[in-house]
Amino acid sequence: MMAAMDARSLGYGVLLIRNLCRGMAPDTTRAALETMAEAGVVIV
Repeated sequence: MMAAMDARSLGYGVLLIRNLCRGMAPDTTRAALETMAEAGVVIV
């Protein structure tokens, strides 16, 4: 998550391919995806 958020904060467009990443726990994964989407990360 931090790499995606850092890239967004520097003005880069970020595309996250959901099938190629995974979180540690369902609740925190869901929260991280929501936070990234709100920051402008495109999740596909």
